Amino acid sequence: MINGDSLSALSERERRHFEFGQMTLSRLLEQVRPIINAAAKSNIRKPAEVATFLNRSSIRTACGETWTQSLVKDLLSLMYEGAIRRQPIRTKPKLPPKIRSEAEQLTGKDLARIQGRLKKKANKRLDAIQLANSRATSLSPTLVESKKKALVLSPADLKKNIAMLPSETAEALQNRWLNCLRNHLKPESEFPRAYLNALMEAINLEWKRRKLGIISLNGDEWPTTHVGLTTSSILSADWPEEGILSFVGYRVGKTNPTRPKELRKLILEGIFLGEIPPILPRNLLSDWGEPGTKMRLLKIANVLAALTRNAKRKRQADMSIAIGHWEDDLEHLRRKFWLPNFSAWGASDWPSG
Repeated sequence: MINGDSLSALSERERRHFEFGQMTLSRLLEQVRPIINAAAKSNIRKPAEVATFLNRSSIRTACGETWTQSLVKDLLSLMYEGAIRRQPIRTKPKLPPKIRSEAEQLTGKDLARIQGRLKKKANKRLDAIQLANSRATSLSPTLVESKKKALVLSPADLKKNIAMLPSETAEALQNRWLNCLRNHLKPESEFPRAYLNALMEAINLEWKRRKLGIISLNGDEWPTTHVGLTTSSILSADWPEEGILSFVGYRVGKTNPTRPKELRKLILEGIFLGEIPPILPRNLLSDWGEPGTKMRLLKIANVLAALTRNAKRKRQADMSIAIGHWEDDLEHLRRKFWLPNFSAWGASDWPSG
């Protein structure tokens, strides 16, 4: 039974993983319960295994971070006991002054003997680590491949993930989409390309469904203050188009850029070829055009070029790294999509930073 005291044992930093923004504890438990039950049927019950399963299923904590073993322990306590149980911290009793003083009077021989024991233990640990590494490198390719295959999600898991998309926030959908792109860049990813493509296609269809719901509203409808399925303020008041790129994880500069740079370019390609998250007002959605069109490509390019020009006008801050990233990405889009597909329609249309 969940109540107001269920999270009382947690610190403020720990609590945000279970309640954050509009993601309440009840809603989080409702979201993860079927996933954890499905994992249990596959004999995945240990907190560390459940944490790995949730992260591979693109399920995140309430604040959007990955699950850890300790967080899953608290999550399972909430699911099955209704509250988090923490063991009291045990402190060693202090020795009486006489005993402590006698214990502190060690001779040089005693210290040498203790140091010798510690050195032996350290050497044993080092030998064990080296042996484990040598065994890991000597594994046959078939054994490594079989271990990878054992961790791949089943079609039933994919169906469950897709079925959850309509009820997820815009941030949760974006997080799943970005994780798919990250896994595309990993040659050792345990997710098959077919699985990643199917999940990304389902997210694109969900974004399209929400966009059509916004555009199909009557033009004379009275405006509403309802925030819908987005839980944070992500758009710039002066230029909301910039918020689209920021929302999907596209960032440049030296403080917190999107890494690696290949992921930055994949994000731009995804925005060009797929649906954009319908987080803009409906009067601005039409400016982005349809996926894969000249209008969509020029919209992205104009946003990047305008950001570059604005940065070059600033004299107070060094924006050279950000400018380099934007110009590099503009050139990537020009070479990959503009020149082979649209340049014949008007060579002067392509913007410049």
